[in-house]
Amino acid sequence: MQLGRMRFFPNFAVAWLAGLLATSGCFTPQIQVVDERTALENQILGQYERLDDDLQLWASVRSPAAASSGMHQLRRQALQARRVEIFFQDDVEEFKRLGCLGEGRDALLARRPCSVDKERTRVAWLERTLEEVNKARLAIFAYVLAASPQLGAGDEEQLRRVFVELRRRQAVTGDWLQLDDGSWVQK
Repeated sequence: MQLGRMRFFPNFAVAWLAGLLATSGCFTPQIQVVDERTALENQILGQYERLDDDLQLWASVRSPAAASSGMHQLRRQALQARRVEIFFQDDVEEFKRLGCLGEGRDALLARRPCSVDKERTRVAWLERTLEEVNKARLAIFAYVLAASPQLGAGDEEQLRRVFVELRRRQAVTGDWLQLDDGSWVQK
């Protein structure tokens, strides 16, 4: 009988001590906000996610979206633009790593002098990458403006500002970023 009480007492003591500590305020939950995004940023990210989802549907041969010829012209252009961004993503990352491309203050990629400038074939590919990705970004801006009920044609500057901030946050260490005054800094 004595042995049964001994086993019960440590379990009871631990439970009682945990309850006492929890109610006495020794444990206080801490909530930390890691990243605060504006409603517009969330909406833009949502538009990107929808484009990516649509790309997956387009890729499916049996997709009803792929068979539909009634898709709005602007949405088709945005989908094509997103494909272009994905296609050139590795090249953009490589050229950014080499310092040849940076995120401009106008939300477009900007050309920077770099070691690739001495290689004709790579310069040609760099220029093509820059041109295609910037065209794609402009098409996506147009789509987001048209697809967002809160935004109108006059809100392009605000939209670009949000894109600039998103790109700055997404930049990796070593990426070149153009500041509002036109100067360049490395993240």
